[in-house]
Amino acid sequence: MLKRYLKNTPLFSESDIERIHNMRVCVIGCGGVGTQIIEGLARFGVSIITAVDKDVIDESDLNRLIYSNTKTIGLPKAAVMKKFLDNINDRININTLTLTYTSALGPKIIKNHDVVIDATGDLDIKQLLATHCGAANIPLLYTYYSNLIGYIAWISPNSNDLERVLALVPKRTKQSSKPIFTSSITGNIAVYEIIKQQLLDNDRLQHELLTFNIQDFSSTKTLLTR
Repeated sequence: MLKRYLKNTPLFSESDIERIHNMRVCVIGCGGVGTQIIEGLARFGVSIITAVDKDVIDESDLNRLIYSNTKTIGLPKAAVMKKFLDNINDRININTLTLTYTSALGPKIIKNHDVVIDATGDLDIKQLLATHCGAANIPLLYTYYSNLIGYIAWISPNSNDLERVLALVPKRTKQSSKPIFTSSITGNIAVYEIIKQQLLDNDRLQHELLTFNIQDFSSTKTLLTR
């Protein structure tokens, strides 16, 4: 085992780490949550990561995007993220796409991935992801955050899980904030949930919406009843 992964043991065995390395993950959205997820997966050594985002870095992103700085304003988020990650772990394959996830392109983008992560705030894309991942039978992890609250749930293939989640999660408004501490916690919890999914951990979320509030450190799991 490479020395860079030793600090993940003994919590994870060598065989666990090998299974994690063999993962192929597609992350839609390189914003606050997507950033943390992609970095976490890269540090764990996930072998193939596809990062998709159509946007360029704006000055307002500097409050939370770990790969952003004053010199990267105006540059594509996905491309800047790749350069940032290449300096962290050059042993993995990071594919970046600066484009909009659409009905036509979506199935081609997610093909041959083990897990897809919904880290976008775009409702239309969230619904497309649920449809495409359902058709391809690929596990889809929903993530979202606003102000001091984060949300995570697995969207089961060919289910109504997303509809139930959207009914439970308040939409952002113009008054909503995107602080780095909420996006960081949401993203890092998501990374562990992705790892648990790969290792078939029975403690992973199953037909549940995890909601956590960092104001009072409370959390709840809401059953997405069928």
